[in-house]
Amino acid sequence: MPDRVYFGNFSVDLQSGEIQNLGVKVKLRGKPCQILIALLKNPGEVVPRKQLIELLWAPNTFVDFDANIKTSLSHLRRALGDSVASPRYIQTVHGVGYRFLEPVHTTDPRASQDLAPQPSNLIEDSPQDAAAVPNFAMNLPDFRSQSYQGTGWARVTAVVTTLLVAVLLVAFVARSKPTVLQSQSHINDKHSREVLLIPFENTNGDTANQSLVSGVFNGVASSLQVRLPDSITVVRQEQRGNVPATGQPAGQNSGVEYILEGNMNCSHDFVTLNAELLRVADGKIVWSGTLEHKRTEAMSFQNEIADRVSESIVRQNGPSGSADGGDRGAL
Repeated sequence: MPDRVYFGNFSVDLQSGEIQNLGVKVKLRGKPCQILIALLKNPGEVVPRKQLIELLWAPNTFVDFDANIKTSLSHLRRALGDSVASPRYIQTVHGVGYRFLEPVHTTDPRASQDLAPQPSNLIEDSPQDAAAVPNFAMNLPDFRSQSYQGTGWARVTAVVTTLLVAVLLVAFVARSKPTVLQSQSHINDKHSREVLLIPFENTNGDTANQSLVSGVFNGVASSLQVRLPDSITVVRQEQRGNVPATGQPAGQNSGVEYILEGNMNCSHDFVTLNAELLRVADGKIVWSGTLEHKRTEAMSFQNEIADRVSESIVRQNGPSGSADGGDRGAL
């Protein structure tokens, strides 16, 4: 299959995941983009839910697959302008999987339409018809006369005046645009700071519980990646010693602004999770919480933690975000 495919007004690079809508890049990454590529590689066919799970998550990962897939599809449909009720691109086959409805092309069909010769509406006259047309003598006006010269100069003056106004308007917009771009760049930079996720510690040291601890951590990471796309960095267990130090200005640590860490205590019936979100710039805890669930409901942690962390970051990035000292307490 070629590297780039086309459907509707969209084009997708199957290798890099870059998506364009009429030549303009669409911001879509992570799992929504992976789902789209999987569907585009099998147009018109149902891609089973199990196949998507194997594609999106590593083996032995414990997350709420249905919730994560639905959330990713919601982001994907929003980017494509699609809907569940009246699907144009992605159809849900209940209990089975998903199907891509639109025809997928290996070349841009719009380019071939632009190059195709347009049919002529003119009908050539036969020699008989041409002979039958009377030869009218047309008395054309003398454009050299003073009246027509005056009209011509008036039109030229109007055109030149319009062009001058357009040039002045473009110059005004160009001078004011850098301020707008600079402001927007600052906003984007502020919200693109990374959140470092450090694997949760297994406090009771029982290796039999390590798979559960890792599963909860992976679930929190997946949920945060949905809520804060392009802002999540996960530190592997062997990299724990390389975590940036707090109390330094954000930006000295490759854009890392927040660190999420925690520990889990797993008993036979219950699991307790303690988590903290630290701000790297000053070392303050902007959110902390203690959660407890039955062992059979441990995966409920992921959405609760992700909600609290994302809400705290949005609150900190608000107009008065740096004024408070953090949000603490049990959930």
